[in-house]
Amino acid sequence: MLWNERFAFNIPDIDEQHEKLFAMLDRLDVLAQDVKDGFNCVSDIHELLDELQSYTIYHFEDEERMMHEAEYEFLEQHVREHEAFIDKVQETLESDLDFEQNEVVNDLYKFLFNWVSNHILNTDVKYVSVLKEKVYEKQ
Repeated sequence: MLWNERFAFNIPDIDEQHEKLFAMLDRLDVLAQDVKDGFNCVSDIHELLDELQSYTIYHFEDEERMMHEAEYEFLEQHVREHEAFIDKVQETLESDLDFEQNEVVNDLYKFLFNWVSNHILNTDVKYVSVLKEKVYEKQ
């Protein structure tokens, strides 16, 4: 599993959601290996991408709601990063997986792994103290 404690913020909802994103990456990695081994995984890839898209929309909305509640000053910039991610997943869903399955899956895996890791460690980490102070202290 790609998830490890360096990605944990000790905000249970967010940590759980981030961990689930990494579990989806693990599944994509397995599919990439299956494609490399010559299996046709188009329907499995589409299913995973649909799930990833739905889940990230849910996660991003939840995260953005918390940032809004905390009056996080960089919310708009954060939302733009989320929108770019969703656009990339949608673009991949619309690509021709039948003929470019190996290339698409490998490119997608690299993009997702780098984006999720960097987003959590470099962008999300900036809101942690604000959320803990303004949202979780109130509970």
